[in-house]
Amino acid sequence: MVWVSRERYAEVVGPDQHLKAAAELVVEVLSPGAENERRDRQTKLRLYGREGVLEYWIVDTEQRAVEVFRLDGQTTRLAATLSVADALTSPLLPGFALPVDLLFPLPKASHGMAEDLLPNPLPEGKGEPAANRCSRPLTILAAPTILPTSAPFP
Repeated sequence: MVWVSRERYAEVVGPDQHLKAAAELVVEVLSPGAENERRDRQTKLRLYGREGVLEYWIVDTEQRAVEVFRLDGQTTRLAATLSVADALTSPLLPGFALPVDLLFPLPKASHGMAEDLLPNPLPEGKGEPAANRCSRPLTILAAPTILPTSAPFP
């Protein structure tokens, strides 16, 4: 996933909707396998730094962590490694704060506490079947905090 600011959109995105310059932010979800991980953590990291990507986030679903890299002059450096207890923020996205745990599936329930993680069931015939509902309440994300900075396109 890439993010481009409104200010740079015209210079970065061509009329064919393809990127013609570096995005400000690139988010990569690690793919399984040593070769894929090497490519994402080394090859892409160097490429994005060389091309001028300001931030590169690597989402590691196995470790349930996000590594945040930032361009510092000509070098991309690790700025933070965030766990599920942290919130993901960026100087590129003022006001944006995403709890990292929302990026990952819920851990397997233990000790019979799964019921505490599920929303209250809707009465018969009201709303979607339970199988189609999210297992987390989505009210954790406040729309005014997320939407203005996550919708950069005109």
